[in-house]
Amino acid sequence: MSEEIKVFLGIYHGHNATVSVLSEDGEFIASLSEERFRNEKNYSGFPTLVTDFILNKYPAENILGVGLPFKYMNSVFLSQTPESNLFFVMRNKLLAILRGILLRLNRRLHDKIYEAYKDHYAQKVALKQKLITAKALGIEVSKVRNFHHQLAHAYSAYYLSPFNQEDALVLTLDGEGDGLCATVSTMKNGKLKTISVTPQGCSLGWIYMDVTRYLGMKPNEHEFKVMGLAPFAKREHIDEVYEVIKSWIVVDDLTFKTKFDTHLSYDVMCKELATFRFDNIAGAFQLLVEERLKEWVGNAIKTSGLDTIVCAGGVFMNVKANLAVSELPSVKKMWIMPSSGDESSPMGSAIASYLRYCRTNELQPVVRSLKDLYLGMSVTNEEISAYLLEGDYDDRYEIEYVKDIEEVIARLLSEGEIVANLSGRMEWGARALGNRSILADPSKPELIKIINEYVKNRDFWMPFAGSILEERANDYFANPKGISADYMVMSFRSTPLAQKELISALHSYDLTIRPQVVRKEWNPRYWNIIKNFERKTGIGGVLNTSFNLHGYPIVATHRAALDVFEQSGIKYLVLENYLIHKA
Repeated sequence: MSEEIKVFLGIYHGHNATVSVLSEDGEFIASLSEERFRNEKNYSGFPTLVTDFILNKYPAENILGVGLPFKYMNSVFLSQTPESNLFFVMRNKLLAILRGILLRLNRRLHDKIYEAYKDHYAQKVALKQKLITAKALGIEVSKVRNFHHQLAHAYSAYYLSPFNQEDALVLTLDGEGDGLCATVSTMKNGKLKTISVTPQGCSLGWIYMDVTRYLGMKPNEHEFKVMGLAPFAKREHIDEVYEVIKSWIVVDDLTFKTKFDTHLSYDVMCKELATFRFDNIAGAFQLLVEERLKEWVGNAIKTSGLDTIVCAGGVFMNVKANLAVSELPSVKKMWIMPSSGDESSPMGSAIASYLRYCRTNELQPVVRSLKDLYLGMSVTNEEISAYLLEGDYDDRYEIEYVKDIEEVIARLLSEGEIVANLSGRMEWGARALGNRSILADPSKPELIKIINEYVKNRDFWMPFAGSILEERANDYFANPKGISADYMVMSFRSTPLAQKELISALHSYDLTIRPQVVRKEWNPRYWNIIKNFERKTGIGGVLNTSFNLHGYPIVATHRAALDVFEQSGIKYLVLENYLIHKA
């Protein structure tokens, strides 16, 4: 138990519920999502198991403040708490149905009623959320505060960026949150000023979510599949669809405007897109996002006079759109909040709580830039050994304790083997960054089929990613503006060398790469694996995909890792220093 450390928490109760822990000296020391504890991807509801885990490390008396990243919490999320009952659940579902009917009948009337709801009923829901949070943590409710959802995104984007001592343009863009879907703000001399907002009914993010649903995929989860499919469509066919949809949402100076409330975009798609092929639809909506995003960002830079941009919100999970923005001549510096969906919003609300505490107590706040994302749990060799013995795993598999495990992993990869690796602290966020990853030789395209068929069961068009030694980054992708490539949140144009040595880690059609640059000081073990692999092959990177079965979260513990190992075709599993092999 870390009894001496005073902390601030950010707790998100919604989609992909997460708890983030900020130390009193302004550094994030933990961040975990409930999905990893429950093995339920993107779990929505109160993060009970994570909260218990955090309290075991940081007792209630050491919690100085808690920030919740919603001013007006969606009551549907609260229906999944222990305090909910059947009436509460059914009432909220009925309200959602009535809202949809009203929206279809009269958009203006809907908006007026929504504002009244937000100012009255939703505030009561927010209070209930505070009470639930205080009770779960065992603290006074006065320590818990709600902060606007878009403010939480904005704070995460600015304060965790490497530019948090500079003036910057702060952009948030998501499906919706607290009645808005986009904000443009300036941070000058330490003061955030919002200069434009877009209401939730004009949401570029919601449109993209609905096209994911329209294409038969899971909304709020499979948007990356639409993005991955888009490059396969031919431009002339994309243009045919684009002509139909381009007027649905437009940029008006610093805001988005739409022909209809975007909560109805799925209905419109059903009427307008029935004659178009699936890949062309994906290509057209990806083009729509890229074109509108470029115009919006360009206008914001021109209006603000600021050419350093920091960005957060779920739309910025679209790595290809991020590439399009980064190539704007007016963008000089750019930073995307890692895993910028709602799972990062508790980081912003923890910062908001910390800043408020500093103002109240006349302290000088110092928020440290985000570095590595290894903010989760870890397991020891002793725990692993005991579990293996208890489960009689040595009766079924070859098990060996290996001191120089990095060298052995590199050797296996160089021999064409696929290795699942669990080591160190678990990564926070949507991307596996080496500690909960499946690794392979990126120069061998034939391994893609093996990983897909025996483990991942991914759609055929979906690319894998690459982890690249920091000192080899320039060999493999073009990055003239020096944009951070540490977190797999950006796509880049690959070099001819990458198209030879990292071909399995590129998009198979447009040959872009979504890299993780591996720094030795952030993850020496992973760096050593890749460095040893480079010594054997000359290749300064490895194929990296998340360690999980399709439809499930990334594994958290040795228990989950062994479950995946036994349910899949993986031959080699590494748990810290233990090498487990199916004979």
